[in-house]
Amino acid sequence: FNGEARKLFCHKLVMATPAYIGARLLGTVSQELAALLNEVPYASIASVPLGYRVEDIPMELDGFGFLIPRGTGYRILGTIWNSSLFEGRSPEGWALLTTYIGGATDPEATRLSDEELREAVHSDLIRTLGVKGLPKALPVTRWERALPQYEIGHATRLKSIDKVLGEIPGLAIAGNYLHGISLGDCLENGSRIAESLFEN
Repeated sequence: FNGEARKLFCHKLVMATPAYIGARLLGTVSQELAALLNEVPYASIASVPLGYRVEDIPMELDGFGFLIPRGTGYRILGTIWNSSLFEGRSPEGWALLTTYIGGATDPEATRLSDEELREAVHSDLIRTLGVKGLPKALPVTRWERALPQYEIGHATRLKSIDKVLGEIPGLAIAGNYLHGISLGDCLENGSRIAESLFEN
């Protein structure tokens, strides 16, 4: 709490962290659980925000954005139209677009320089949205362990995790590495956990 270490005693605890952080924190509680959480693989991604003049985007940005399936010839994973979703995200006459690049099929992307990432994103936005002119460059962010991967064996790992958790009264874990990666999946899983904790 504000840089100060404190002890908190409770009967029930929900740990909502990435798998590798949970493994580190729970190592003294259960080495078996920590080992299972450490097995969850992650892919890296870079977040590349670019600002464009509205007049340089020849289509209406009326929506959330778009995702691009792999194998279609584009390097980017998808783009969120921030300024269409939330007020105050860009100055008048400008649009803020945040594009994600990298993932399990393109691990080299996050090792590119900021300028190389911007060029790759801008090139794909020309092809997808038909943007014109040069964008306003904004800070690039990289996450080395961003997206948990649901590889073969994931269901078996979940069963093992549930078995160990069943032996630790009052402890629950939540996160996008368990039962779905989307925000909706996490909310649904969180609701189930909350209901089960109140029932027991």
